[in-house]
Amino acid sequence: MNKPIINTIEDYIKSQSRNKIIFHSQDIFEIESVNIGLRISESIYNFKEPGRIAMRVLSELDKILNAAISHHDVFGRYLSIENIGILFESEVKLDFSQLLDRYSQNNVLFG
Repeated sequence: MNKPIINTIEDYIKSQSRNKIIFHSQDIFEIESVNIGLRISESIYNFKEPGRIAMRVLSELDKILNAAISHHDVFGRYLSIENIGILFESEVKLDFSQLLDRYSQNNVLFG
């Protein structure tokens, strides 16, 4: 990744913004992303109670996201997510904006 992009991200992170969310289309060097679609699919693969799928997904999602929080020398505490389409499925009943808010207040959230 070129130096100006890193500097731009670093300047943004240092700003007084309540939430730190960075959307990117290219890989950012040294940032490990968690594949939400894959991890959620694996966790509910054999789940036998379709009426409770939303509760199960939310529970598993919290575990996955909390375990994926990492530290970067420049960016500090961060969470990087990818393949998030499953979160928009109607059966999941997830408030995506609330999820972004919750995980971007104390961490830099890359998506």
